[in-house]
Amino acid sequence: MLQAGMARIAVRGPVEHAVLDIAGELDFSSVDEVIEVVSHLPHRIVSIDLAGLEFVDGAGARAIERIRDDRKHSHGERPAIIGANAPTERTLRFVRARDRRLVTH
Repeated sequence: MLQAGMARIAVRGPVEHAVLDIAGELDFSSVDEVIEVVSHLPHRIVSIDLAGLEFVDGAGARAIERIRDDRKHSHGERPAIIGANAPTERTLRFVRARDRRLVTH
């Protein structure tokens, strides 16, 4: 188990088929550290378990999506999200919908 701010990160399963557990609180104060830690994991992460996540803000939700995108680019698959409670799921949906509407120039 690794600690990144108030977030706890653990990996279950073999290197070729692992589950990434993110628990605790994932907010703006810990997202950079969480992304950094996860980027160095050698595992092929097939799902991200958020059952232990007690709080996530918009920055945390974007970090989860970034982890999924980075894993798709590096390992060819976008990890599924499992175990998210209702408030976490709402935050993820809100951030996805908002970010789709943003236009960069």
